Amino acid sequence: MTTLMLAQTVTTIAEGAFENCAGLLHMIIPKNVTHIKPGAFVGCSQLCGVTVASDNDSFASEDGALFNKDKTELLYVPATFAIKGLMAVIAYYGFRFLRKHMGSIIATVLAGIL
Repeated sequence: MTTLMLAQTVTTIAEGAFENCAGLLHMIIPKNVTHIKPGAFVGCSQLCGVTVASDNDSFASEDGALFNKDKTELLYVPATFAIKGLMAVIAYYGFRFLRKHMGSIIATVLAGIL
């Protein structure tokens, strides 16, 4: 599977729902999803991006990254994402599989603070 478009009837993505789904490259989240549990994408090492329906009241996406609706909480970030501005919260699993990029990510965040 490369792209997964969730059904319009889905309202919650459970913890570990796509755990170790290494073949998943892109996910499309419909408007009715109101809850995404931490770790929903754990082990999705090839997930390049998430797209959220523009009429979703709970979540948003930008450049493949997943945010809460007002983009103050970063929930998932693909390897190619560049931080633009400051986030109030970066979710625990937000950078789970990007350990090799943590140095540049921290430097970018600190540069934005200083």
